[in-house]
Amino acid sequence: MRRSLVRMPMAEFDRLSESTEWIDL
Repeated sequence: MRRSLVRMPMAEFDRLSESTEWIDL
């Protein structure tokens, strides 16, 4: 998912920031 995070715009990232589903560190 890290690849998507890099391409993900700041707005989208901030939106997903509320969720922990994208957390794949």
